[in-house]
Amino acid sequence: MTELEVVDVYVNLSLDMNIGMVHQIMNWNSELYLSTQRFTWL
Repeated sequence: MTELEVVDVYVNLSLDMNIGMVHQIMNWNSELYLSTQRFTWL
């Protein structure tokens, strides 16, 4: 592999990790939001 290919793979991996983190945070936020909505309806 050339240096450019190594950099490319590294960038792709870090992007995948960042997207995964964003998804986790969004899921967590929506769960929190839904639970607070349930409490306001009671």
